[in-house]
Amino acid sequence: MIYIATIHHNNPDWIIIQNNFIRKYTQEQFKLYGWLANIDNKFDKYFDVVIHKSNPNKHGQRLNILTNEILKIANDEDFILFLDGDCFPIKPYLDKLLPFSKNIVLKAIHRIENA
Repeated sequence: MIYIATIHHNNPDWIIIQNNFIRKYTQEQFKLYGWLANIDNKFDKYFDVVIHKSNPNKHGQRLNILTNEILKIANDEDFILFLDGDCFPIKPYLDKLLPFSKNIVLKAIHRIENA
């Protein structure tokens, strides 16, 4: 199972776009977890699990809470993918990521220009 965690804050503009691309290019079975801060409940239908809270305000804390929710049901062999709210796949991607992740617990992209 692939668990995809994403955060949207104050602006729902990317939710439908992101959702459409995830559904188009994710070949494996997945569940989409969303943190929707200050966003109307009508967007809940685009997610399997939704958290509606404004606090905590820090992005990392929100990701940690989403992760803890996923870990309550995930198996050891499951995969968690974190996507910013304005990020989405533009072509099939799991065939490249899943073999790359074998025997390694955590992979991340670090953008040094973002401090």
